[in-house]
Amino acid sequence: MKYRVIVPAFAAAFVLQPFLNSLLPWNLAPELIVSAGLMLCFFYSPEDVLPALITGSVLELFQDIGADQYAGASVIAFAAAAAFVLAVRRFINVENVLMTAGVYLGAIIIDYVVTWILYRLAVSPYSFIYAMSQIPASAAGNFIFGMILYFILVRRLIKHRRDRYFR
Repeated sequence: MKYRVIVPAFAAAFVLQPFLNSLLPWNLAPELIVSAGLMLCFFYSPEDVLPALITGSVLELFQDIGADQYAGASVIAFAAAAAFVLAVRRFINVENVLMTAGVYLGAIIIDYVVTWILYRLAVSPYSFIYAMSQIPASAAGNFIFGMILYFILVRRLIKHRRDRYFR
């Protein structure tokens, strides 16, 4: 993956994110940068996905500075979720939708839990129960967007069996 492709795509997601947050009710808007970065981790090697992770981390930091309570928590949570996906994807079949969806949902939950832990270490007043009560709607939005990306990427990147030869 090249920076000339990733930077404009993630910049568009960065600009589109506040619009989606205001458009969709009940905290249902997906986190576009996190979802796209995690889905790319399933299909590319760690060396190839590095431009997406670096660009996503920088834009997550900008988003933290502009809109969140503490700067940097989302970047660390995104890195933890991406490390989880990169570690687990070696042991799963990426072509299987259920396995990929389970790991992706686990990575989204890891992202939220690590964010809450970092906020709590920074003396945020929100309890774990309150913070996790916001997860179901947000995880549903992330899951739907992630599965749309999955079906686009699996069609483009996985080599399909042809008549007699598998290349």
